[in-house]
Amino acid sequence: MSAWLRPFAGRPDGAFGRPDDPDGPAVPLRALALSAAALALPLAAEAFTPQASLDQVGILLWLPALLPAFLLTYYREWQGASVSIAAGMAVLTLSQVLISSRRTTPPDWPVAIGLVVILMSISMGVGWVGELFHRARRDAQRLALLDPLTGIPNRRHLSAYLEAAYAAAERGGRLTVVLLDIDGFQELNRTQGLAAGDMVLRVVSRIITEQTRQLDLTARLGGDEFLAALTGTTAGDAVAFVDEVRAALARETLPWGDVKLSAGVVAYNRGMASPDALVAEADRGRHEASESGGDRVIVWETGAQGSRTLLAVSALEGDAAGEASDPLPTSRPREGRWRLLVVDEDAGELDAAVGLARRLGFEVEALRGSAGVLDRLRARVPDVVLTDVVMSGMGGFTLADRIAIEHPGLPVLLASCYEHDALSADRRPASVVGFLTKPVDIRELGVALEQALVGIRGRSRSARVG
Repeated sequence: MSAWLRPFAGRPDGAFGRPDDPDGPAVPLRALALSAAALALPLAAEAFTPQASLDQVGILLWLPALLPAFLLTYYREWQGASVSIAAGMAVLTLSQVLISSRRTTPPDWPVAIGLVVILMSISMGVGWVGELFHRARRDAQRLALLDPLTGIPNRRHLSAYLEAAYAAAERGGRLTVVLLDIDGFQELNRTQGLAAGDMVLRVVSRIITEQTRQLDLTARLGGDEFLAALTGTTAGDAVAFVDEVRAALARETLPWGDVKLSAGVVAYNRGMASPDALVAEADRGRHEASESGGDRVIVWETGAQGSRTLLAVSALEGDAAGEASDPLPTSRPREGRWRLLVVDEDAGELDAAVGLARRLGFEVEALRGSAGVLDRLRARVPDVVLTDVVMSGMGGFTLADRIAIEHPGLPVLLASCYEHDALSADRRPASVVGFLTKPVDIRELGVALEQALVGIRGRSRSARVG
Protein backbone atom coordinates (compact mmCIF):
# COMPACT_ATOMS: atom_id res chain seq x y z
CA MET A 1 0.00 0.00 0.00
CA SER A 2 1.28 3.46 -0.83
CA ALA A 3 2.55 5.48 2.10
CA TRP A 4 0.06 8.30 1.50
CA LEU A 5 -2.86 5.84 1.71
CA ARG A 6 -1.84 4.38 5.10
CA PRO A 7 -3.85 6.89 7.19
CA PHE A 8 -6.95 5.56 5.43
CA ALA A 9 -6.24 1.84 5.87
CA GLY A 10 -8.98 -0.12 7.63
CA ARG A 11 -8.57 -1.09 11.28
CA PRO A 12 -10.33 -3.71 13.38
CA ASP A 13 -11.99 -1.06 15.58
CA GLY A 14 -13.91 0.41 12.62
CA ALA A 15 -11.80 3.57 12.46
CA PHE A 16 -9.15 4.32 9.87
CA GLY A 17 -5.42 4.30 10.62
CA ARG A 18 -2.29 2.22 10.17
CA PRO A 19 -3.12 -1.48 10.59
CA ASP A 20 0.35 -2.12 12.04
CA ASP A 21 -0.22 0.58 14.66
CA PRO A 22 -3.65 -0.22 16.13
CA ASP A 23 -3.08 1.94 19.20
CA GLY A 24 -1.98 5.00 17.23
CA PRO A 25 -4.14 7.96 16.19
CA ALA A 26 -7.08 6.94 14.01
CA VAL A 27 -9.58 8.86 11.88
CA PRO A 28 -13.19 8.04 12.85
CA LEU A 29 -15.61 7.20 10.06
CA ARG A 30 -17.81 10.17 10.96
CA ALA A 31 -14.88 12.52 10.37
CA LEU A 32 -14.27 10.97 6.97
CA ALA A 33 -17.96 11.29 6.10
CA LEU A 34 -17.94 14.95 7.12
CA SER A 35 -14.83 15.50 5.04
CA ALA A 36 -16.48 13.95 1.99
CA ALA A 37 -19.51 16.20 2.44
CA ALA A 38 -17.29 19.28 2.72
CA LEU A 39 -15.50 18.36 -0.51
CA ALA A 40 -18.79 17.67 -2.28
CA LEU A 41 -20.34 21.03 -1.34
CA PRO A 42 -18.39 23.29 -3.74
CA LEU A 43 -18.69 20.73 -6.52
CA ALA A 44 -22.46 20.54 -6.11
CA ALA A 45 -22.69 24.32 -5.99
CA GLU A 46 -20.78 24.62 -9.25
CA ALA A 47 -23.11 22.10 -10.88
CA PHE A 48 -26.50 23.29 -9.63
CA THR A 49 -26.17 26.97 -8.57
CA PRO A 50 -26.81 29.81 -11.05
CA GLN A 51 -23.72 31.66 -12.20
CA ALA A 52 -24.93 34.93 -10.75
CA SER A 53 -25.06 33.45 -7.30
CA LEU A 54 -21.62 31.90 -7.75
CA ASP A 55 -20.21 35.31 -8.68
CA GLN A 56 -21.42 36.69 -5.36
CA VAL A 57 -19.88 33.86 -3.33
CA GLY A 58 -16.73 33.27 -5.39
CA ILE A 59 -13.74 31.71 -3.65
CA LEU A 60 -15.56 31.62 -0.32
CA LEU A 61 -17.48 28.65 -1.65
CA TRP A 62 -14.27 26.61 -1.46
CA LEU A 63 -13.63 27.33 2.21
CA PRO A 64 -15.33 24.05 3.32
CA ALA A 65 -12.78 22.15 1.21
CA LEU A 66 -10.22 22.91 3.93
CA LEU A 67 -12.26 21.04 6.53
CA PRO A 68 -10.95 17.53 5.60
CA ALA A 69 -7.37 18.69 6.01
CA PHE A 70 -8.20 20.21 9.40
CA LEU A 71 -9.83 16.98 10.62
CA LEU A 72 -6.88 14.89 9.47
CA THR A 73 -4.43 17.22 11.19
CA TYR A 74 -6.36 16.78 14.42
CA TYR A 75 -6.85 13.03 14.33
CA ARG A 76 -3.45 12.17 12.84
CA GLU A 77 -1.67 14.70 15.11
CA TRP A 78 0.06 16.71 12.39
CA GLN A 79 1.20 19.47 14.73
CA GLY A 80 1.19 23.07 13.52
CA ALA A 81 -0.96 22.30 10.50
CA SER A 82 -4.12 23.63 12.16
CA VAL A 83 -2.71 27.14 12.26
CA SER A 84 -1.56 26.80 8.66
CA ILE A 85 -5.04 25.77 7.56
CA ALA A 86 -6.58 28.67 9.44
CA ALA A 87 -4.18 31.01 7.66
CA GLY A 88 -5.20 29.42 4.37
CA MET A 89 -8.83 30.12 5.10
CA ALA A 90 -7.95 33.74 5.83
CA VAL A 91 -6.01 34.00 2.55
CA LEU A 92 -8.99 32.69 0.60
CA THR A 93 -11.23 35.24 2.27
CA LEU A 94 -8.88 38.13 1.44
CA SER A 95 -8.51 36.87 -2.11
CA GLN A 96 -12.26 37.04 -2.60
CA VAL A 97 -12.28 40.64 -1.34
CA LEU A 98 -9.51 41.62 -3.79
CA ILE A 99 -11.32 40.00 -6.70
CA SER A 100 -14.53 41.74 -5.75
CA SER A 101 -12.78 45.13 -5.53
CA ARG A 102 -11.58 44.88 -9.17
CA ARG A 103 -15.02 44.37 -10.64
CA THR A 104 -16.75 47.20 -12.50
CA THR A 105 -19.58 47.19 -10.02
CA PRO A 106 -18.15 48.17 -6.66
CA PRO A 107 -19.06 45.80 -3.83
CA ASP A 108 -21.03 46.78 -0.76
CA TRP A 109 -17.93 47.58 1.29
CA PRO A 110 -19.50 47.60 4.77
CA VAL A 111 -20.97 44.16 4.13
CA ALA A 112 -17.76 42.90 2.53
CA ILE A 113 -15.56 44.15 5.37
CA GLY A 114 -17.88 42.70 7.97
CA LEU A 115 -17.90 39.36 6.17
CA VAL A 116 -14.10 39.38 6.02
CA VAL A 117 -13.78 40.10 9.73
CA ILE A 118 -16.26 37.36 10.61
CA LEU A 119 -14.64 34.76 8.37
CA MET A 120 -11.11 35.60 9.50
CA SER A 121 -12.20 35.40 13.13
CA ILE A 122 -13.75 32.01 12.49
CA SER A 123 -10.64 30.87 10.63
CA MET A 124 -8.24 31.88 13.37
CA GLY A 125 -10.60 30.49 16.01
CA VAL A 126 -10.60 27.13 14.27
CA GLY A 127 -6.81 27.10 14.25
CA TRP A 128 -6.64 28.13 17.90
CA VAL A 129 -9.11 25.46 19.00
CA GLY A 130 -7.22 22.89 16.94
CA GLU A 131 -3.97 23.73 18.73
CA LEU A 132 -5.74 23.49 22.09
CA PHE A 133 -6.91 20.01 21.13
CA HIS A 134 -3.36 19.06 20.23
CA ARG A 135 -2.00 20.35 23.53
CA ALA A 136 -4.71 18.60 25.53
CA ARG A 137 -3.98 15.32 23.76
CA ARG A 138 -0.24 15.67 24.28
CA ASP A 139 -0.77 16.43 27.96
CA ALA A 140 -3.05 13.41 28.37
CA GLN A 141 -0.53 11.16 26.66
CA ARG A 142 2.29 12.53 28.83
CA LEU A 143 0.31 12.01 32.04
CA ALA A 144 -0.54 8.45 30.98
CA LEU A 145 3.19 7.67 31.03
CA LEU A 146 3.94 9.20 34.45
CA ASP A 147 3.32 7.98 37.97
CA PRO A 148 0.86 10.46 39.55
CA LEU A 149 2.44 10.34 43.02
CA THR A 150 6.13 10.74 42.17
CA GLY A 151 6.01 12.29 38.70
CA ILE A 152 8.54 9.80 37.27
CA PRO A 153 7.81 7.32 34.44
CA ASN A 154 5.37 4.54 35.23
CA ARG A 155 5.25 0.89 34.18
CA ARG A 156 3.67 1.67 30.80
CA HIS A 157 6.47 4.08 29.94
CA LEU A 158 9.05 1.59 31.19
CA SER A 159 7.62 -1.22 29.06
CA ALA A 160 8.01 0.79 25.86
CA TYR A 161 11.54 1.91 26.76
CA LEU A 162 12.68 -1.51 27.97
CA GLU A 163 11.43 -3.23 24.83
CA ALA A 164 13.50 -0.89 22.66
CA ALA A 165 16.56 -1.23 24.92
CA TYR A 166 16.22 -5.02 24.92
CA ALA A 167 16.07 -5.07 21.11
CA ALA A 168 19.25 -2.99 21.00
CA ALA A 169 20.94 -5.43 23.40
CA GLU A 170 19.99 -8.33 21.15
CA ARG A 171 21.83 -6.55 18.33
CA GLY A 172 25.03 -6.41 20.37
CA GLY A 173 24.49 -3.57 22.84
CA ARG A 174 24.67 -3.71 26.62
CA LEU A 175 21.75 -3.48 29.02
CA THR A 176 21.54 -3.81 32.78
CA VAL A 177 18.38 -3.74 34.87
CA VAL A 178 18.26 -2.67 38.53
CA LEU A 179 15.21 -3.40 40.67
CA LEU A 180 15.09 -1.57 44.01
CA ASP A 181 12.69 -1.47 46.92
CA ILE A 182 12.62 0.33 50.25
CA ASP A 183 13.50 -1.73 53.31
CA GLY A 184 10.77 -1.72 55.96
CA PHE A 185 8.39 0.36 53.87
CA GLN A 186 5.25 -1.46 55.04
CA GLU A 187 6.25 -0.94 58.67
CA LEU A 188 6.83 2.76 57.96
CA ASN A 189 3.34 3.06 56.48
CA ARG A 190 1.86 1.28 59.48
CA THR A 191 3.63 3.27 62.19
CA GLN A 192 3.98 6.72 60.59
CA GLY A 193 1.00 6.81 58.26
CA LEU A 194 0.49 6.88 54.50
CA ALA A 195 1.56 10.53 54.23
CA ALA A 196 5.00 9.62 55.55
CA GLY A 197 5.22 6.74 53.09
CA ASP A 198 4.28 9.03 50.19
CA MET A 199 6.95 11.50 51.25
CA VAL A 200 9.60 8.76 51.30
CA LEU A 201 8.51 7.58 47.86
CA ARG A 202 8.90 11.10 46.46
CA VAL A 203 12.35 11.50 48.03
CA VAL A 204 13.56 8.14 46.72
CA SER A 205 12.11 8.88 43.28
CA ARG A 206 13.89 12.21 43.12
CA ILE A 207 17.24 10.76 44.17
CA ILE A 208 17.09 7.81 41.77
CA THR A 209 16.10 10.13 38.92
CA GLU A 210 18.96 12.51 39.72
CA GLN A 211 21.44 9.64 39.53
CA THR A 212 20.02 8.32 36.24
CA ARG A 213 21.60 9.43 32.98
CA GLN A 214 19.40 11.13 30.41
CA LEU A 215 19.70 8.23 27.98
CA ASP A 216 18.53 5.76 30.65
CA LEU A 217 15.18 5.43 32.38
CA THR A 218 14.02 4.99 35.95
CA ALA A 219 10.39 4.14 36.63
CA ARG A 220 8.14 3.28 39.54
CA LEU A 221 6.72 -0.21 39.12
CA GLY A 222 4.24 0.12 41.95
CA GLY A 223 4.27 0.22 45.73
CA ASP A 224 7.83 0.84 46.88
CA GLU A 225 9.48 -0.76 43.83
CA PHE A 226 11.58 1.13 41.31
CA LEU A 227 13.32 -0.13 38.20
CA ALA A 228 16.25 1.45 36.37
CA ALA A 229 17.10 0.37 32.82
CA LEU A 230 20.75 1.28 32.19
CA THR A 231 21.95 1.03 28.59
CA GLY A 232 25.57 0.49 27.63
CA THR A 233 26.47 -0.68 31.13
CA THR A 234 27.81 -3.78 32.87
CA ALA A 235 26.70 -5.31 36.14
CA GLY A 236 29.58 -3.50 37.84
CA ASP A 237 28.36 -0.16 36.48
CA ALA A 238 24.89 -0.94 37.80
CA VAL A 239 26.26 -1.74 41.27
CA ALA A 240 28.08 1.60 41.23
CA PHE A 241 24.79 3.28 40.28
CA VAL A 242 23.04 1.68 43.25
CA ASP A 243 25.87 2.72 45.57
CA GLU A 244 25.50 6.33 44.39
CA VAL A 245 21.75 6.20 45.04
CA ARG A 246 22.28 4.75 48.52
CA ALA A 247 24.92 7.37 49.33
CA ALA A 248 22.67 10.22 48.19
CA LEU A 249 19.78 8.79 50.18
CA ALA A 250 21.98 8.56 53.30
CA ARG A 251 22.60 12.31 53.04
CA GLU A 252 18.85 13.02 53.27
CA THR A 253 17.48 14.00 56.65
CA LEU A 254 14.06 12.50 57.28
CA PRO A 255 11.97 12.61 60.49
CA TRP A 256 11.81 8.81 60.60
CA GLY A 257 15.51 8.12 60.33
CA ASP A 258 17.57 6.68 57.50
CA VAL A 259 15.95 4.99 54.54
CA LYS A 260 17.64 1.84 53.24
CA LEU A 261 17.30 0.12 49.88
CA SER A 262 17.63 -3.46 48.66
CA ALA A 263 18.47 -3.97 45.01
CA GLY A 264 18.80 -6.76 42.49
CA VAL A 265 20.98 -6.35 39.39
CA VAL A 266 20.99 -8.44 36.23
CA ALA A 267 22.80 -7.87 32.94
CA TYR A 268 21.41 -8.97 29.60
CA ASN A 269 22.84 -12.06 27.98
CA ARG A 270 21.83 -14.32 25.12
CA GLY A 271 20.16 -16.85 27.41
CA MET A 272 17.28 -14.50 28.14
CA ALA A 273 14.11 -14.61 26.10
CA SER A 274 12.31 -11.33 26.76
CA PRO A 275 12.32 -8.05 28.70
CA ASP A 276 9.95 -9.71 31.18
CA ALA A 277 12.52 -12.40 31.89
CA LEU A 278 15.15 -9.71 32.47
CA VAL A 279 12.95 -7.94 35.02
CA ALA A 280 12.00 -11.25 36.65
CA GLU A 281 15.64 -12.16 37.20
CA ALA A 282 16.38 -8.75 38.72
CA ASP A 283 13.44 -9.45 41.04
CA ARG A 284 15.12 -12.68 42.14
CA GLY A 285 18.24 -10.74 43.11
CA ARG A 286 16.20 -8.10 44.89
CA HIS A 287 14.38 -10.73 46.96
CA GLU A 288 17.66 -12.36 47.91
CA ALA A 289 18.99 -8.95 49.02
CA SER A 290 15.88 -8.33 51.14
CA GLU A 291 15.92 -11.76 52.73
CA SER A 292 19.63 -11.41 53.50
CA GLY A 293 18.93 -8.48 55.80
CA GLY A 294 18.39 -5.67 53.31
CA ASP A 295 20.51 -2.56 52.67
CA ARG A 296 22.53 -4.34 50.00
CA VAL A 297 22.71 -5.08 46.29
CA ILE A 298 22.79 -8.56 44.77
CA VAL A 299 23.98 -9.29 41.24
CA TRP A 300 21.86 -12.21 40.10
CA GLU A 301 23.88 -14.88 38.36
CA THR A 302 21.89 -17.99 37.56
CA GLY A 303 23.43 -21.36 38.28
CA ALA A 304 22.44 -24.73 36.89
CA GLN A 305 18.81 -25.64 37.51
CA GLY A 306 17.01 -28.96 37.43
CA SER A 307 16.71 -31.01 34.26
CA ARG A 308 12.94 -30.81 34.09
CA THR A 309 11.59 -30.66 30.52
CA LEU A 310 10.33 -27.22 29.53
CA LEU A 311 7.06 -26.98 27.63
CA ALA A 312 7.02 -23.99 25.25
CA VAL A 313 3.38 -23.83 24.18
CA SER A 314 4.12 -21.56 21.22
CA ALA A 315 6.27 -24.34 19.73
CA LEU A 316 3.78 -27.19 20.19
CA GLU A 317 2.68 -29.03 17.09
CA GLY A 318 1.83 -32.53 15.95
CA ASP A 319 0.53 -34.88 18.61
CA ALA A 320 0.72 -32.35 21.43
CA ALA A 321 -1.34 -29.84 19.48
CA GLY A 322 -3.92 -32.52 18.77
CA GLU A 323 -4.30 -33.20 22.48
CA ALA A 324 -5.44 -29.63 23.04
CA SER A 325 -8.73 -30.25 21.25
CA ASP A 326 -9.51 -33.25 23.47
CA PRO A 327 -11.16 -32.77 26.86
CA LEU A 328 -9.11 -33.39 29.96
CA PRO A 329 -9.25 -37.06 30.97
CA THR A 330 -12.14 -38.02 33.20
CA SER A 331 -10.18 -40.80 34.93
CA ARG A 332 -8.25 -38.95 37.60
CA PRO A 333 -5.69 -40.40 40.02
CA ARG A 334 -7.42 -38.46 42.80
CA GLU A 335 -10.98 -37.66 43.71
CA GLY A 336 -12.52 -34.37 42.67
CA ARG A 337 -11.43 -31.85 40.08
CA TRP A 338 -7.87 -30.65 39.54
CA ARG A 339 -7.13 -27.43 41.43
CA LEU A 340 -5.50 -24.43 39.75
CA LEU A 341 -4.23 -21.27 41.44
CA VAL A 342 -4.06 -18.23 39.11
CA VAL A 343 -1.98 -15.20 40.14
CA ASP A 344 -1.98 -11.98 38.07
CA GLU A 345 -2.05 -8.25 38.80
CA ASP A 346 -4.13 -7.43 35.72
CA ALA A 347 -7.81 -7.93 36.57
CA GLY A 348 -8.79 -8.52 32.94
CA GLU A 349 -6.10 -11.12 32.34
CA LEU A 350 -6.92 -12.78 35.67
CA ASP A 351 -10.64 -13.07 34.89
CA ALA A 352 -9.91 -14.39 31.39
CA ALA A 353 -7.58 -17.13 32.66
CA VAL A 354 -10.02 -18.14 35.38
CA GLY A 355 -12.86 -18.41 32.87
CA LEU A 356 -10.83 -20.54 30.47
CA ALA A 357 -9.63 -22.87 33.22
CA ARG A 358 -13.15 -23.41 34.51
CA ARG A 359 -14.29 -24.26 30.99
CA LEU A 360 -11.58 -26.93 31.01
CA GLY A 361 -13.05 -28.43 34.17
CA PHE A 362 -10.64 -27.07 36.77
CA GLU A 363 -11.46 -25.86 40.24
CA VAL A 364 -9.90 -22.39 40.16
CA GLU A 365 -8.81 -19.92 42.81
CA ALA A 366 -7.64 -16.45 41.77
CA LEU A 367 -5.31 -14.02 43.52
CA ARG A 368 -4.84 -10.48 42.25
CA GLY A 369 -1.12 -9.83 42.74
CA SER A 370 1.53 -11.76 44.63
CA ALA A 371 0.67 -10.45 48.12
CA GLY A 372 -0.31 -13.34 50.33
CA VAL A 373 0.28 -16.03 47.72
CA LEU A 374 2.83 -17.95 49.82
CA ASP A 375 0.47 -18.00 52.81
CA ARG A 376 -2.28 -19.21 50.53
CA LEU A 377 -0.06 -22.04 49.25
CA ARG A 378 0.81 -23.09 52.78
CA ALA A 379 -2.88 -23.26 53.67
CA ARG A 380 -3.93 -25.26 50.62
CA VAL A 381 -1.67 -26.57 47.90
CA PRO A 382 -3.20 -26.64 44.39
CA ASP A 383 -2.26 -29.08 41.65
CA VAL A 384 -0.89 -26.37 39.32
CA VAL A 385 0.01 -22.68 39.68
CA LEU A 386 -0.39 -20.23 36.78
CA THR A 387 1.25 -16.86 37.41
CA ASP A 388 2.32 -13.72 35.56
CA VAL A 389 6.04 -13.13 35.05
CA VAL A 390 6.22 -9.46 36.12
CA MET A 391 4.34 -8.42 39.25
CA SER A 392 4.86 -5.95 42.06
CA GLY A 393 6.08 -7.40 45.34
CA MET A 394 7.17 -10.75 43.93
CA GLY A 395 7.69 -11.61 40.28
CA GLY A 396 6.87 -14.93 38.68
CA PHE A 397 10.45 -16.23 38.69
CA THR A 398 10.88 -15.45 42.38
CA LEU A 399 7.54 -17.03 43.23
CA ALA A 400 8.52 -20.14 41.28
CA ASP A 401 11.81 -20.31 43.20
CA ARG A 402 9.96 -20.19 46.50
CA ILE A 403 7.49 -22.84 45.35
CA ALA A 404 10.38 -25.13 44.36
CA ILE A 405 11.77 -24.83 47.91
CA GLU A 406 8.54 -25.00 49.92
CA HIS A 407 6.46 -27.27 47.65
CA PRO A 408 8.80 -29.53 45.63
CA GLY A 409 7.08 -31.06 42.64
CA LEU A 410 4.31 -28.45 42.39
CA PRO A 411 4.28 -27.44 38.68
CA VAL A 412 4.22 -23.76 37.75
CA LEU A 413 3.16 -22.19 34.46
CA LEU A 414 4.32 -18.65 33.69
CA ALA A 415 2.39 -16.21 31.47
CA SER A 416 3.88 -13.23 29.65
CA CYS A 417 3.28 -11.03 26.63
CA TYR A 418 6.47 -12.49 25.13
CA GLU A 419 7.35 -15.96 23.92
CA HIS A 420 9.91 -17.71 26.12
CA ASP A 421 10.78 -20.82 24.15
CA ALA A 422 14.31 -19.38 23.76
CA LEU A 423 14.86 -19.06 27.53
CA SER A 424 17.95 -21.02 28.51
CA ALA A 425 17.46 -23.89 30.95
CA ASP A 426 19.86 -22.45 33.52
CA ARG A 427 17.68 -19.34 33.84
CA ARG A 428 14.41 -21.18 34.29
CA PRO A 429 13.17 -21.73 37.86
CA ALA A 430 13.15 -25.44 38.71
CA SER A 431 9.39 -25.58 39.32
CA VAL A 432 8.47 -24.04 35.94
CA VAL A 433 7.15 -26.56 33.41
CA GLY A 434 5.79 -24.22 30.77
CA PHE A 435 5.27 -20.72 29.44
CA LEU A 436 2.10 -19.22 28.00
CA THR A 437 1.93 -16.18 25.73
CA LYS A 438 -0.73 -13.57 26.51
CA PRO A 439 -3.50 -13.28 25.55
CA VAL A 440 -3.89 -16.94 26.47
CA ASP A 441 -6.40 -18.97 24.46
CA ILE A 442 -8.14 -22.13 25.59
CA ARG A 443 -6.08 -24.38 23.29
CA GLU A 444 -2.75 -23.22 24.69
CA LEU A 445 -4.00 -23.36 28.25
CA GLY A 446 -5.43 -26.85 27.78
CA VAL A 447 -2.19 -28.21 26.34
CA ALA A 448 -0.06 -26.58 29.03
CA LEU A 449 -2.22 -27.81 31.89
CA GLU A 450 -2.38 -31.33 30.46
CA GLN A 451 1.41 -31.47 30.21
CA ALA A 452 1.82 -30.00 33.70
CA LEU A 453 -0.36 -32.76 35.13
CA VAL A 454 1.63 -35.55 33.49
CA GLY A 455 4.17 -35.56 36.33
CA ILE A 456 1.42 -35.62 38.96
CA ARG A 457 -0.23 -38.64 37.34
CA GLY A 458 3.15 -40.36 37.12
CA ARG A 459 3.83 -39.83 40.83
CA SER A 460 0.35 -41.04 41.69
CA ARG A 461 0.81 -44.25 39.69
CA SER A 462 4.20 -44.85 41.35
CA ALA A 463 2.63 -44.40 44.76
CA ARG A 464 -0.11 -46.94 43.96
CA VAL A 465 2.44 -49.47 42.68
CA GLY A 466 4.56 -49.03 45.79
